[in-house]
Amino acid sequence: MVALAIFGGCAPLVCPAIGYLNTVTVIVSDPEIVELVCLEGCEGGLNDPYREGPNWQFDAPERPASITVAGYDEAGAEVLREDVSLDWTVADPGNACGSSASAGPVTLAP
Repeated sequence: MVALAIFGGCAPLVCPAIGYLNTVTVIVSDPEIVELVCLEGCEGGLNDPYREGPNWQFDAPERPASITVAGYDEAGAEVLREDVSLDWTVADPGNACGSSASAGPVTLAP
């Protein structure tokens, strides 16, 4: 009888221990800004020079509703600080174990 319960489809769902990536892409249309830093809601920050225009990608493990970023010029002066609202797109919304998600691209203008 125990074998029937195990092989009868009653076993609990077991998800692999995978850390899903949640990324935010921010594009800055102001050529004065050479560095963009996440102050709240995200971490990291990688400028992707291969995309058109200044483009940064941040990790946001908690999928926040918004993040705060600051932009700096070549002299290191802060020239932009903005709260950015995010819309998340889940890569595989039907996956019971979760899925990676992305937000953006969000464009910041001067």
